[in-house]
Amino acid sequence: MDNDQAWNTKLFLSLATIPFLFFTYGLLIIFYFYLSIIILDIIGFKLTKLRTRQILFIEWIVIIPPFIFWAFKYEYWL
Repeated sequence: MDNDQAWNTKLFLSLATIPFLFFTYGLLIIFYFYLSIIILDIIGFKLTKLRTRQILFIEWIVIIPPFIFWAFKYEYWL
């Protein structure tokens, strides 16, 4: 099997595997990600008088590291 044909096979199979992975694993990750964003938005925009950029930077600092840690800990790569 030459290299071009191998890539064609992989791309074709990804059309079936990507939606499967999304609906089995991805929904859980997306649910917690959006939940954390919503909670931090409520706290940031309703309870503080910070500028939008400051709130978004704080959210990024708070949200991203736990998800990166989770990905390394559980070898959870989508």
